Amino acid sequence: MDILSHGLWGFLILKKMKPRIQFLAAFIFNLLPDIIPFGMMIIFMIFTGNISYESFSPETLPPFVFITYKITHSFFTFMILFLLFYIIKKHIFWPILGLLIHIIIDIPTHGDNDYITTFLYPFSDYAFDGLRWTNSYIISINFLVLGILYFLSYRKQSIKVDTIKLNKMAWKILLIPSLFFTLPYIFPLFKPDLYLESYLLDIANVSLAQINSFNPKLLTLLKLLFRMGSSGILCLSIISTIILLTGFRNNLRGAWYALIPTWVLFWSIALGLDFSLNAGIYQYIYSGFAIALVIIAGVFSYKGTFTIVQKKQKTFDQYHGLVKSK
Repeated sequence: MDILSHGLWGFLILKKMKPRIQFLAAFIFNLLPDIIPFGMMIIFMIFTGNISYESFSPETLPPFVFITYKITHSFFTFMILFLLFYIIKKHIFWPILGLLIHIIIDIPTHGDNDYITTFLYPFSDYAFDGLRWTNSYIISINFLVLGILYFLSYRKQSIKVDTIKLNKMAWKILLIPSLFFTLPYIFPLFKPDLYLESYLLDIANVSLAQINSFNPKLLTLLKLLFRMGSSGILCLSIISTIILLTGFRNNLRGAWYALIPTWVLFWSIALGLDFSLNAGIYQYIYSGFAIALVIIAGVFSYKGTFTIVQKKQKTFDQYHGLVKSK
């Protein structure tokens, strides 16, 4: 399962754990099995300077990534940590259950690939050849079920919601898809070769060297188009950030209309292009998550934008005698 789903499932399962510090510890343990091996992989790439599209291919990854992955996804690792915490604390350390939940979720959702869950490692490499979470149908069902469960939790008020706090959080949430999530689309402005290579290999199975040998001017044109697109996204991101920190943050209706539809449209186009170009499962999740964040920010801010402003206008009209107060 992808790390986003692990976080969402972990929150639902562990949310009633008290005190809050124990819940946070359990939530972290729930994410660690993926964070540790892939975090080590990224650190290794940074220190070796070997950062390229091919570096993320399973065939070129160093063996320690897969060994670490097997260790963090093993029941044996869970049992060792469980016993260690019990010996140290003299009682059961409940947050460690977050690690167990991660392993259990991964067993049926990783098919026969490089990241299959060998949950009996190091005693056995046996693994259950289950459903692949990267399958588009599995992803759709997974997030549909998560959406229903979160909605039911909200209706039952098992997840407490403070409307005022949500309204204040909205502009911070919208910063993610409008600023941070756009960075991969802005970086080609500075490193067009790296990103163009990855897109060409993914979509057309053609390298820059092949295009250059065929037609150098075509390669120059492709780099120019990449830079033009990145420049436009950079400008959009800057303008959006300015509006977020001013009008949107202050519940101005015009700012809400300017940003929410714009970013929904932008990320919907990005998701549509991902599907049409068969860009891959990670791109689908990336764009889909961005759309979800924009919608969440829009919902969180809607009440503040359209009721607080109306109350202010009503107070203004009453003060100036434009309407009769009740």
